[in-house]
Amino acid sequence: HFLPTLKDGKLEWVEAKELKEGDFIAYPKKIPEEFRSQSIRTLTLIPEETRIYFKNNCSPKIYGNKKYYHSVKLKEIYLDKIDEENIAWIALGKGGFTDSYLYRIPKYLNEDILYLKGLIDGDGSYHKNKFNITFVNTELYLHQEVKRIVLDNFGISAKTYKNKKYYRNLPQGKPPQNLKDCYTTHINNKLVKIILKNIDAILLSLSNNLIAAWIRGIFDSDGYVASIKNYPKIVITATDETLNKKIR
Repeated sequence: HFLPTLKDGKLEWVEAKELKEGDFIAYPKKIPEEFRSQSIRTLTLIPEETRIYFKNNCSPKIYGNKKYYHSVKLKEIYLDKIDEENIAWIALGKGGFTDSYLYRIPKYLNEDILYLKGLIDGDGSYHKNKFNITFVNTELYLHQEVKRIVLDNFGISAKTYKNKKYYRNLPQGKPPQNLKDCYTTHINNKLVKIILKNIDAILLSLSNNLIAAWIRGIFDSDGYVASIKNYPKIVITATDETLNKKIR
C-alpha cells in the first residue's frame, strides 16, 4: 500500500514498508458521510458459532424427558437469507447454563444500541468474565433507559440495585461531595457484551446519527455543562486515552 506523505511541503506517495519514524502522513480530518457505513447488520457483530432458532422451525423434538430444538449456526447460512423477524431466539455457549440468549435482534445497528454503548463507555465496565456488564450512575432515569434498550432491542432483562456503599462501586474510585443515591445495573449476557465491544472497530465509520447517539450516551453518563466567567463549555470526562481520541 502507498500512503500520501508530506516532504518539503510537497505531497509524495510512499510505500508503507518504507515509512519511518518522523514521517508526516496526510489524511482527511473528516470523512464525508456518504463514504461511511450506512447500515450495519447486527448479526455481523456476533460470533459465527452463534445458534439461530427460527420461528417456522422451532417445534421441539422430544427424547425421553428432554426437549431439543433445531438450530442453525450463523456460519452455516448466508446472511442475506436471514430475516430477523423470523428469528425466535439466538444462543451462544456450550449449552445449558453456559448459554446466553437473545430473544430479539434488530436487523441493523440503531441509535438505541449506540446510546447504550455510550452510557457503558462513559460510566460502566465490561467485566473480565464472559457475561457481565455493569452501569453505575446516580441518575435512576439512565438505568431505566438501559433496561428499556436491552428489553426493546434484545428481549432480555437487566437488573438495577441501589448501592449500599456507593463509594465502593463508582468507577472514579472516590465519591464527590454531597453525592446522592447511586445505582448499579447489571446486564448479564455475553452476546450483548460482544456486540457492544465489537462496535469499537467500526465506530468512527458509522453514520453521523449513530456516532451522535454514542456521544450523547457518554455525555449523559459522564459529562456536564459549565460556565466559568461567563464562558460556557461542555465537558466530557474520560480517563481512557483511546476513548478520548474517539470523542475528539
